[in-house]
Amino acid sequence: HIIGCAVLTVVAIAAADVARPARALNALLGLGLVCSPLLFDANGPQFAVTLSLGLALVLLLIAAILFLAIWFAMDRMSRDYLALRLADANKVELFIDKQLDDARQDFERFGDLTESQRVPEVLRLLGAFSDLYRVDGELRVARIYKGSAQSRVFTGFSLSGGKLGSYLKTLDERPAFSEMMRGYEDGAPSVYLALRTADGLYLGRLNLDYVQGFLSEFSRFAATPLMLVASDGFVMLSGDANLKLPSIDLKHWARVPSASRALDAGGQDWIPLISKRLVLGARIVTLIPTQPLETQRATLLFASLGFLAGMIALVYLKNRRLNRLILQPIAVFAERMRDLEQGRPLVGEPDTDQRFAELDSIHTRFRIMAEAIAHRERSLRESEEKFRLAFDNANTGMCLVDLQGRLLQVNDKMTAIFGYPRQELEEMTVNDLAVPEDLDLSPAYIRHAAHGDGDTATFEKRYRHRQGQIIDCQVASSLVRDAQGQPRYFISQVQDIGARKRYEQELQQARDAAELANRAKSAF
Repeated sequence: HIIGCAVLTVVAIAAADVARPARALNALLGLGLVCSPLLFDANGPQFAVTLSLGLALVLLLIAAILFLAIWFAMDRMSRDYLALRLADANKVELFIDKQLDDARQDFERFGDLTESQRVPEVLRLLGAFSDLYRVDGELRVARIYKGSAQSRVFTGFSLSGGKLGSYLKTLDERPAFSEMMRGYEDGAPSVYLALRTADGLYLGRLNLDYVQGFLSEFSRFAATPLMLVASDGFVMLSGDANLKLPSIDLKHWARVPSASRALDAGGQDWIPLISKRLVLGARIVTLIPTQPLETQRATLLFASLGFLAGMIALVYLKNRRLNRLILQPIAVFAERMRDLEQGRPLVGEPDTDQRFAELDSIHTRFRIMAEAIAHRERSLRESEEKFRLAFDNANTGMCLVDLQGRLLQVNDKMTAIFGYPRQELEEMTVNDLAVPEDLDLSPAYIRHAAHGDGDTATFEKRYRHRQGQIIDCQVASSLVRDAQGQPRYFISQVQDIGARKRYEQELQQARDAAELANRAKSAF
């Protein structure tokens, strides 16, 4: 039962997601409640029940501690892993800023060239830009230096409308990239860079294939897909085309990243990290793969399972040895103790070939104790038999009286003295038989004896026979105390002294008559 419960506990830990401790802990506690009836045999010896329950609880406690250790270890690994990946994500921004800064510097060099120097060979060096224009004061295209295939922009094309027009109208001295917007050339997502010089205004459209290139390069190098996501969640550029992720809910994933919250994309789970600042008017979303964490979890879990399996095997072997060397001998000893307690005869002798000297000593002392108890019981039965014979066959009335004066037991002589049957007498008190003038004699003696003023007393007392006549009796009573000295009951001898009383009365009358005759003779 213990091993089965331990195996189920391991299964509970393995089945529960360790990144969700509440769910895993609930699974472990629920499993403990389900397995609790299997932990011990309630009909077995109490010591075996307690020991089995104790072992099971210890095993469950170890499993719970191991579960907590696994959870803390995995939580720490998750934190360290996310911190490392977050540092890499911060490098992404630096990497993109470096690429954009290089493109800006190339564009500034282009602006410093004369018209004669802007030959096709030089323009091919500006690979970061797919389109290059010179714009007049009315924001119309004055000249096209470089254009993408199937571009809808032509000389004289007005750029004053939309986001691009707003960007050109608010241009500062230092060139800065625009937000990502829909391009006039082909309607695709585009980023522009404008440069104002003494010769005029120059506008370049960033080659998104170039941006896509370094996003893909970094994604392959770091095994971490990068994406540029607009403020509405639309994915503009992705470093991994296999993900096929059209949009991301930025508000949902803007919270602190955790291994317990993962995004499913491309048949794999990812932890999104969203940049705090805008790059090209969009957020950089770094997708952290959870597979390394899952591998670490599986490794740690299998190691824990191996540890638990070894512990279970150890408990099993120890339990068998404990059962054979200790529990079975103790069970035999407990059974013989019950036999002794219930007065059954002890049949046979226990196995004296004990592995431990302590158990052998226990069995030896038990045998001596059992023999002593049997001897005392025989002596007690003999003593009780002698007392019963003496009590029942006494020539005087014998009775046992409790501390309230009730007759507990009477002999046949008592029934002969008072004329009542034994059963009726044993339902009466001593004062139920006494005459009214002598009612205080017995209660007074009982009070004095109970307070330690004398355990024995002899007194004369008058009783009324069942037929109504008065009986003169002599009572000799003794108080019986228990082993602690507390009063238990009285044992009394009652003797009918009516004949002696009559004889004494007749003798006294004869004396009185003789004395009267003597006085009369003397007077004569």
